[in-house]
Amino acid sequence: MRTALQEMDRTNEAFGLKQPHLQRTRLCDLPESSFDPQYLQQRDELRQMVQHLTKPKKAGGKELDGASFADFFQKAVEAINTGEIPTPTSVIDSFNANVMEASLQLYKDAFAEIALPETEEALQHEQQRAVELAIQHLHKQSFGGAVPEAELEKKMADLFQTIQERNQLRSKELCEQLQISCSESLEQVIEGMRLPSRNKFSMIFERCNSTYEEHCIGPSKEMYRERLHKSFNREMTSFMKDYNHKLLNGLTTFSLASILICRFILKSGFLELASWVAFIMLEVSPKLSMFDVDITKRTWWSYVVMIYENIVYNPVIDLDGNASVVICGLVLLSLYIKYKNRPKEKKSTD
Repeated sequence: MRTALQEMDRTNEAFGLKQPHLQRTRLCDLPESSFDPQYLQQRDELRQMVQHLTKPKKAGGKELDGASFADFFQKAVEAINTGEIPTPTSVIDSFNANVMEASLQLYKDAFAEIALPETEEALQHEQQRAVELAIQHLHKQSFGGAVPEAELEKKMADLFQTIQERNQLRSKELCEQLQISCSESLEQVIEGMRLPSRNKFSMIFERCNSTYEEHCIGPSKEMYRERLHKSFNREMTSFMKDYNHKLLNGLTTFSLASILICRFILKSGFLELASWVAFIMLEVSPKLSMFDVDITKRTWWSYVVMIYENIVYNPVIDLDGNASVVICGLVLLSLYIKYKNRPKEKKSTD
């Protein structure tokens, strides 16, 4: 500012005039002949100097006369009114608009660092932090009294709503995929289970549910958690529908096979007798009128189920998954016992 004033002072010229008449309040009423001759001389010199210093203005390469200058001035006023020529107010508004866009970009950058889906609490916390950062930047960088804080808050609210919708969609996609995968795994377990085991089915669901709880994030977690538990209850109901019937038939077949193994391979009378008792209880007793028709309703059946579950599936071995290995082991053990006992029989006959 000081430099501009100094430059202007060097280009200015001053010209002093003598007082035309002592009666200064009646100058307009006095004739020109009554004015001081020195004043008249200085006035003529001033006119000549003004004509010498003043040059015609040019616009578009043409000198402007009075009419063309008036037309040019009118067009300039219209351009100012329409905003084509910046005014101090429009310059300030444009500057503040750029500051607001920069503040809005800070808000966007804050959320760009978050990987969706995310919990609603984390989004709200980041929203509060990003809003404070953007508004602080707006107040610090804006110029003038009218700070567009309300407009910035509205734009940030619209952006946050869009972020929430995107987070909802990402959460839905992730949780739905985990829920479907878990439900399908439960169905595959039921279809592929050769030895029915309630403990194994429940354990697989617990693992599946732990995976879901660990990886499913966002507002859709509760909804798909309910769907997952409904799927488990539905599959468990279907599993338990034929559970006792399959277990009864399986134990009956096993007791019959034990009779043959104990007689011809192990040659153990005690084990054969125990197998006969088990076979009679499982096969014959339900058909006798003196016993309950449904053997699975009897008290001792719950102990049978408990023992069976602990044998079939436990932390040490899974008979359903390793049935072939267990069967081969039992066959080899039986053959070993059979051939081990053969020499003793020969000695006894001698």
